[in-house]
Amino acid sequence: MLNAGTVSLPPRVTPQLSLLSTEPAALPLLPSALVAAADFNAQVRAPVPRQSGLTAALGDRENLRTLGQKLNEIASRLGVNASPQAVLAALQTTPMQIHPDSSYPIRAGKAATVEIFLRSIGLGLPTNHFQLTGHAHAVSDRALEHPLGNFGGGLSWPVPMSAGEQRRVLAAATDHGSQNPNAPHIGASVGVLEYLNANRPLSDEALADPAKALETLVSSTRGQALGQAIQDQLGGVATDTSVNEYALSAIHLLLDPESITAPHRNRVAGFDLAQHAHWGRPASTVLERLSTYLHENYKTSPEMAKAGAYLLLARKAPEFLIKGIPDRVTYGSPAWVSLAVAAAAIEAQFPGKVAHMNFAQVMSSAENAIVTNRAAAEHAQKAALVDWGVANGIVTRQASDSYSDVEIDRARTAFNAQLRLTLAATGLLEADIPSRKDIALVHLKERFGEHVPFEEKRLKVVDSKQPSAQPLYDPYRAPAGLYSLLDIAMSGLGHYTWETRDPHIAEAIKGKRLDFGVNKVFNEQFEQAIASRKQGVRSAIRHLVATLPLADRENLEFGKLEFFQKNTYELGLDFTSKKRRGADNKLWVKATGRNGDAVYEIDLKAAAISAVPASELTTKRERQANKTFKTEHFNPKAVNEAALGPKNQAGLSTPPISFSSTRTQHIADAFVEHLDLDSDDVKAYARGVTSFDKQMATEWNVTNFFLDLIPLRSAIANFSKGNHLEGASDLALDVFGFVTAGAGVAAKVTKAGAKVASAAAKAIQVAKVVGVAAIQAFNPLDGFSDLVAGGAGLLGKGANLVRATGAEVVNKLKGASGSYDLLKAASKHHDAAATGTFKVAGQNVDGGAVLQNGRWYAFDVHRMRPYGSPLEGFTAKTSAMDGAIITRPAESGSALNNRLFGDYGVAESNISGLARNSQGIYAAADGHVSHIRHTDTAGNTAVYEVRQVTRTADGAVQAQIYHNNRQTPLLVQHLQGDQWQRLGARGGNPPSVASDLGPKIGGGGEGTIYESLDGKSVYKDYGPSSMTAADDFVDNETLCLNSYYGDGFATTIFEDGRRYLKMGKLDGVDVNTLARGSLPPEARLLLDDAFRRMEQKNLYHNDLQLSNFLYSARVNKIYPVDLNANGLEDMTPFLASLYKRDRDELRRAYYALIAKA
Repeated sequence: MLNAGTVSLPPRVTPQLSLLSTEPAALPLLPSALVAAADFNAQVRAPVPRQSGLTAALGDRENLRTLGQKLNEIASRLGVNASPQAVLAALQTTPMQIHPDSSYPIRAGKAATVEIFLRSIGLGLPTNHFQLTGHAHAVSDRALEHPLGNFGGGLSWPVPMSAGEQRRVLAAATDHGSQNPNAPHIGASVGVLEYLNANRPLSDEALADPAKALETLVSSTRGQALGQAIQDQLGGVATDTSVNEYALSAIHLLLDPESITAPHRNRVAGFDLAQHAHWGRPASTVLERLSTYLHENYKTSPEMAKAGAYLLLARKAPEFLIKGIPDRVTYGSPAWVSLAVAAAAIEAQFPGKVAHMNFAQVMSSAENAIVTNRAAAEHAQKAALVDWGVANGIVTRQASDSYSDVEIDRARTAFNAQLRLTLAATGLLEADIPSRKDIALVHLKERFGEHVPFEEKRLKVVDSKQPSAQPLYDPYRAPAGLYSLLDIAMSGLGHYTWETRDPHIAEAIKGKRLDFGVNKVFNEQFEQAIASRKQGVRSAIRHLVATLPLADRENLEFGKLEFFQKNTYELGLDFTSKKRRGADNKLWVKATGRNGDAVYEIDLKAAAISAVPASELTTKRERQANKTFKTEHFNPKAVNEAALGPKNQAGLSTPPISFSSTRTQHIADAFVEHLDLDSDDVKAYARGVTSFDKQMATEWNVTNFFLDLIPLRSAIANFSKGNHLEGASDLALDVFGFVTAGAGVAAKVTKAGAKVASAAAKAIQVAKVVGVAAIQAFNPLDGFSDLVAGGAGLLGKGANLVRATGAEVVNKLKGASGSYDLLKAASKHHDAAATGTFKVAGQNVDGGAVLQNGRWYAFDVHRMRPYGSPLEGFTAKTSAMDGAIITRPAESGSALNNRLFGDYGVAESNISGLARNSQGIYAAADGHVSHIRHTDTAGNTAVYEVRQVTRTADGAVQAQIYHNNRQTPLLVQHLQGDQWQRLGARGGNPPSVASDLGPKIGGGGEGTIYESLDGKSVYKDYGPSSMTAADDFVDNETLCLNSYYGDGFATTIFEDGRRYLKMGKLDGVDVNTLARGSLPPEARLLLDDAFRRMEQKNLYHNDLQLSNFLYSARVNKIYPVDLNANGLEDMTPFLASLYKRDRDELRRAYYALIAKA
């Protein structure tokens, strides 16, 4: 079957295509990866063993690039109607050049074909054009990923190196360098990059490509020796990439040692990426300035500066490395915010990919990347908002990089307001100039129907003979000659009496008026279009001012302003009189302030405000025939002269809020007035007082005038090597730096004629802005403290993001069905594998780990390999060994579930300061009160008071749990550490369903809902079932509820031939029963919080309706119920689009329940 939007590839090759992808699809065809590999080996038996390591990985990457090119070439050559037979023949006969360093096993002198190579990597064969392009996109996309990731090494692990580990890496690297110095004739190296390059220096050509230069240095003898020495020193787990990762970690820390003790989100090697000198500058400026800084501060040589800058930015700020970023997308602009968020979302899933993408690829991937990586996207949105807010005067910059939720929300509100205005202005700038013909045709068809020849010239005025005294060219003379119905309607000639010899037309107009009021409708629409365009121009000028460098913004905000026009005059026949014939569309502004004079040229057509020499205002232009040119003061009537005077900026600590400042509005108003969009000539035309022929000419002239004035979208290059089909994507950049799709026609418009202009206007209207959206309110519980100083505790990722990543790891290892297939697979290659918790910077983090040589190591679930030093304090929750889940035997009892028996628990403070003795007991100093702490199989911890502590004949410690000075039925036995087991003899079992079933409280299509007798649980009775507890069946809803609320919250029970679901009772009311406007304003974000939590836990609810959610006024929370959900891996693009649609509809229905603030 067709899997729309994705291509099925084996894990080593498959790019994780976006959840909501709209790219061409291909079949996940058989044979499978294993069958394909076997089939390939039967054809080509390679005597050469597969290579491994970085060199081979880079070769494999080149193979994928080549494959993508070949598939695109075949698709282009065969065309869209290619038959399966033609496609197969092309695959079998098209040679595939294999990179010599790759791991592909090939016999010397034997060439592969595209078919053989596809089978070798487990990718099914495409059978049509659609699948060819889908395969090409998939493998080309994967080729963008680099084997070294983002070149961050251990600093970019899912849980990065701690500060202590970083200090050890730095010390080990320094020691290694001291013990292995350069040869005397080489001398000391400037820095670590020069040290690695000393023995076999790279050529200038190699240094020109920073990524390849770094690849060579890391894989060099010295690079490998450095990484191995550090790995040995730290006891790191050995993998096929670990030495490279330790080497890269050392390079980073030697270049940027201050990041260990003073990490900062926007600082690399002491260089401030967010400094005000970068505001309003393109990314290339930042990259160049960082390179200069590195060699001027002796961190690198001039030759190695680009490689050093690339390395630092690839990990910390890869958006600066994106290829082909238009200069119009400057740091601190709204477009930069969108770019930075998109880059971060992509990097969260594929570290290191962004640096190898171009601008168009990043923005085209933005929406899907953000949907797929919500936690990373939200973290990036907060960071980008702070930087934008600081650069635009909304938020005061804090040296600590600590910002409150109030400041973040202030920046978000201002950003969204500016975004709304600029997005609206995109349409206003291109408001349709009305067409008399279109208006006339609409009226004609309404009156006469569709089948009348409106454009045939077959009518004339009855008795059109003119009085002899009437001037020959009198514009008010009756029209002579033949006219069409369209002519009559467009020209407003309906008050004349018309006749025709065409029986069809005569019958159609018989008894009907020919006055349609076209001019009136046209004039109204024309005036509205002019008003819209003027408003669009104002917003565009405000945007251009706000995205200037800070010094220029301050000049315009605080200086005395004078405006200048360049006017054109036409000399009279006497060569002394002259008449003004218009002005240049550009406007010049002279700003006089504390830094002297500065002159700026405002050019809307070029979408730029540029500083120009003062001579621009004084240089005279030579006369051309009878035309003279003069630069003159322009005094806008719309702006008070006093408002343009100098302003005091002393004592201001923040930059001007340029976009919304009064001064910027004055500049925008002056520019609109200068354009004279509603001049007398245009108004006269709009009133329709010119003759028919002149009206027609004027209409085309006005259309072309606006085409000349308004900045058209500039095409964005989106071609990758050999990937011509992808390059055909119709993407363009508008004046605001927004990427639009479907506007390529608009970018090609010329003054060729009105028909072209009309087509362009329609293309502009349907253009879709790509990768830009308002930023939703953040969960106030998330806060922003984890972004402080780059997340010093968790090394730049932020605590919430690391925790979300950990939860994602656990979910992936567990799987949507709870089968733990990935965990089982990992256990086959190690002594054991487990999910559990471990300490990072003093905080508990969920994650996966594998056991190797008696030590637990963190596990990277995306790359399916361990990393780093041995974990401290790892507590396993679910473990697997040899491909099977390990279950601890309970000889005479069952598990002590803290959720079921938590009511007997006491506060953790009861054992504060106490140590656990050899019996597992926390005994008070006076010996009178004893407690145990128990961590159950779900990882939940509880403290219980115990008495009657005894030791059995075989040495087991048992105790009776007490609560409120009364004995409970729970007898427990110590297992190990803080783990206890409930004994059956005196502990008993939970009550049967029949004995615990209380009153009916609800029901629906799935079953009847009962409350438990104690009021703490509810039962859903699914009805009769042939299953029993021996079948070991757990329904999906139970798995989903436990994933969301925690293990033990819900359980599947079979009793007396019926199936039940027992779950904890949630405090709340059915949201569907709430009246419109009944929820308080503070409840607005609660549903979004629930969605965020579900999606973080890989739960995509498949029955989204208000009745499946409860609202608790007591705790101000929304609870999902009837929680049947799909996992992300099960969401086909079709299901994903349905989910997105249903989620949006549910949000709208929920928001209607919120009372107005």
